[in-house]
Amino acid sequence: MSKSLEKFGKAAYIILYLLCCSMMSSNKLNSLWGTAGYTLFIYFKLILVFCVMFTATLCIKEYADFIGKTIMFCTAGVGILFGIDYYTLKISGTIFLYSVWWIAAIVMSALGVFVACALSIKKKEYPLLFKRFVYGITPLYAITVIICFLRIPANNLSTNFIPLSGTFQMLKAFLRNPSGDFEAPLLFFGNIFIFTPLPIIIKGYFPKLKNKSMLLIGILTPLFVEGYQYIFKCGDVDIDDLITNFIGFMIGLGIYKLIEKKKLKA
Repeated sequence: MSKSLEKFGKAAYIILYLLCCSMMSSNKLNSLWGTAGYTLFIYFKLILVFCVMFTATLCIKEYADFIGKTIMFCTAGVGILFGIDYYTLKISGTIFLYSVWWIAAIVMSALGVFVACALSIKKKEYPLLFKRFVYGITPLYAITVIICFLRIPANNLSTNFIPLSGTFQMLKAFLRNPSGDFEAPLLFFGNIFIFTPLPIIIKGYFPKLKNKSMLLIGILTPLFVEGYQYIFKCGDVDIDDLITNFIGFMIGLGIYKLIEKKKLKA
């Protein structure tokens, strides 16, 4: 491949990744960046950005160093841009749910690259790419956690200290009547997924942390979040959230262990 063609291909890859990461589903925008009034359209876009980046990454799999740098800088940049938009212009949408769809588009774009690399690049190149992936996703994850949990102190608090009678009950009610409010599955699976990346990110920065330390972090972090909301009376304090947060953390730790076994260990 000639140098000029190689540069063009790399530039096209960066532009494509940024376009996929910018695939909002906003109630303020139209066309591909809107919702078109259908949730299925949003799901289609999430699958689309994953497939596009998966395919594009396979096409340039021999440039692992370039892919890693692209993921690191572009994902971090888009994550910071998301945070700025959320607290200022809100182009991504007028309520938090629309922001969630943008977060999902960024994550699915990055996952498309990550999965393609896991399946195609050489094992010796993977540890550096994994670190760059972690560095790139960190700003977005930090901003998402702040938005979801570290809310402004208020006098708005609801509590549930009986296991399986809060979020779990809401999910059961939704399963009995799927045409009802989508808040229940959003809360249930959101509480799981929000903690799934945490152990992967922590191990990316501190790979020598022992399992006992990770388990302690998995227990204490949800306690800190719920404790903050209880003390400052902002949000819902629910023991079911502690359970689902811990489940999400353990899923993430399991994913990391699998990656470590297959790709990170010599």
